[in-house]
Amino acid sequence: KRCRNSPVLGGERFLSSSKPSAVERVLKFKSALPYIVLLLPVFLLFGDVLFARGEWVASHAQYDVKCLYGPFRAFGYGEIAKGHLPLWDPHIYSGNPFLASYQSALYYPLNLHYLFLPLSDALNIEIVLHVYLLGALMYAWSRNRGLSAVAALFAAIVVQFSGPYFLRVLAGHVSYLSALAWTPLAFLAVDRVLETRRIQWAFVGATALTMTILAGHPPSVFCTLVALVPYAGVRLLQSGDRLRAAARLALLFGFPPLISAAQLLPALALSKEGVRSGGLHFIHASSLSFPPENVLTTIAPSIFGDAFTAPYFGRWVHWETCAFMGVAVVSLALYALLAGNRKVTLFWGAMVLFITLTALGRYTPFYSALYALVPGF
Repeated sequence: KRCRNSPVLGGERFLSSSKPSAVERVLKFKSALPYIVLLLPVFLLFGDVLFARGEWVASHAQYDVKCLYGPFRAFGYGEIAKGHLPLWDPHIYSGNPFLASYQSALYYPLNLHYLFLPLSDALNIEIVLHVYLLGALMYAWSRNRGLSAVAALFAAIVVQFSGPYFLRVLAGHVSYLSALAWTPLAFLAVDRVLETRRIQWAFVGATALTMTILAGHPPSVFCTLVALVPYAGVRLLQSGDRLRAAARLALLFGFPPLISAAQLLPALALSKEGVRSGGLHFIHASSLSFPPENVLTTIAPSIFGDAFTAPYFGRWVHWETCAFMGVAVVSLALYALLAGNRKVTLFWGAMVLFITLTALGRYTPFYSALYALVPGF
């Protein structure tokens, strides 16, 4: 037998043609244990809607699940169950293209359960599945980055239940939850492509980005690329054999538009008919910039109120402008800046600064430059 390190799985992997030994079974269980542990907080939070009888959905009763995604899922998969391809939705105004709309998400394979489950159960499964998926993939990426199992579990749970992500459960932004759940896998694939030069990881990354596209929330695709492209670029410059690595990354970024062309091409044609065709004026494009004062929500999520215990009196809406991560996360990040490896700290500090300046939008000159120079902003 021979042994090699497998940081993604969090331990050693033995390769043998014989049956697994007791040691191998223990190591496999030890590798799978964190993913089982991540189920606990998910079931604790969602157990009432998952296992209770009735039509409860894990979202606000008056927000997007009721007004948008519930009707979309019911109509689209209802028509498919009848043997019809729903190209057109007659229920919106005088009719509207349906399959061409990104948010129909009919090409997204993880939504197939809508074909045979009641709508409320199917919506809950989509929400809960992707909250868990985000945590599991974040754990895998963190382990590959060299974090201990405990630290990686902490990172996974923080991301799952952070303000920018978990509050979208309340808002009923189902496609947002589904699309962003794949982000850590894309980052993991970039790292593994550059570390191993194995082409398989390029296809893993391409799958992650394809799923992000098909999940039905174009802004999430754009935001993922805003972080992933510079991340991949810097990591490529840090690696050796750049030409071969660049070819792998070209596959990772180039395949998703081809695989998802059945969704992308009609959607792009449809976008020319909308009010946003040709781009938006700067005032409109920057209208939801993250308010600088809401940086305080990183540690105090309700400092400007919220939707329930107190009216929200900040700018925009609470789930769009709450950056809650917690005192522990901020404290550990500050400690890393002071005591961490200088090269690693510089890289991650620059990434956080870039993303923060992008989110602040009109409140810094940085977004104006991006708006003028980079397509999509």
